[in-house]
Amino acid sequence: MGGKGFGYEAILDYLNIPLNANWHFGSKRKWNLNFGITPGFLISAKEDKEDIKEYLASFQLGISFGIGYKLTISENFSLLFDVQNLLGITNIIEKDTFDRLNAGYSFNIGGVFVLQ
Repeated sequence: MGGKGFGYEAILDYLNIPLNANWHFGSKRKWNLNFGITPGFLISAKEDKEDIKEYLASFQLGISFGIGYKLTISENFSLLFDVQNLLGITNIIEKDTFDRLNAGYSFNIGGVFVLQ
């Protein structure tokens, strides 16, 4: 893998599958905290348009956590806003003397439908 000075920038795409527990709180239980583990599978990896996937581990494991709020729109529909964080706990580079871990965050908006 190349580099520019002491660092480099690579674009890594993972399929992450969070396995989180939720704790709902507040007077109407509209807030939630969540935490758990997130296995991730490397889909693609590029540095300066060069494929570097062969140098990286195909699997990563991370600890995920976040906070969210559910905004009721109607009796059968709510919007969910949340912020999620991911801290990698496994080395992402196959053959390296140093551990390199991923970290990231996302802001999400989703819909909650009540099925009757």
